[in-house]
Amino acid sequence: MNENLPNITLREATRDDSNTIFEWRNNLQTREMSKDTELIDISSHNEWLSQVIDNFNRVLLIAELNGSAIGVTRFDLNKENKDVNVSINLNPEFRGLGLSSPMLMNSINYILARNQWILLLKAEVNIRNQASKRTFARNGFVLDSNNQTSSTFEKYLKEIRGENPLLNQ
Repeated sequence: MNENLPNITLREATRDDSNTIFEWRNNLQTREMSKDTELIDISSHNEWLSQVIDNFNRVLLIAELNGSAIGVTRFDLNKENKDVNVSINLNPEFRGLGLSSPMLMNSINYILARNQWILLLKAEVNIRNQASKRTFARNGFVLDSNNQTSSTFEKYLKEIRGENPLLNQ
């Protein structure tokens, strides 16, 4: 492991994480950079979280650094197409500290180690969200397309599968 990278740990989200994820989701900067910019109510959020946790085709990871929750990564798995949609949100208190890229890298390694069928990672990013665009680019995603509201990034895994030591265990 690179000694310069922070020691970010991951765990699957539980219903106990609801209030934390809810606060991050309703943060003004988060909403400005999201597809859905509206405030959501706690009831709708709790229903969404329960659906995500109960769905085998979705994985929601909480990233922690020194015992503090620093962000969340969601993976929407599509085994039929062998692809995964990736979404990230960093705890507003930890933005600007260079943690999003290693958080995403660790999250990708986590999901790939458990789902070796994945051949493509995709992310849809708000067209104005320069920080997320940089984070995905640093993790090997390339710009696939732009429209008026979002940029789509992709990372093909077929070529790199043999190079990831986590996948060869």
